[in-house]
Amino acid sequence: MDVETYFQSYSMQILGVDLVWERPGIDGYEDANTVPPLGFWQEMIHIFGFPKKKGISDA
Repeated sequence: MDVETYFQSYSMQILGVDLVWERPGIDGYEDANTVPPLGFWQEMIHIFGFPKKKGISDA
């Protein structure tokens, strides 16, 4: 077994254990989130605060 294979196997086992420990918290978060997710671009607009386009009647 070479060093790369050993490291990959060892790190995957650690990540797997961490996910098992964090599962109740992740499940609770997912159950509490009832708002449908935004699309990627809608979220980018929300994060960076781009103004909405004004219509002709708004001018």
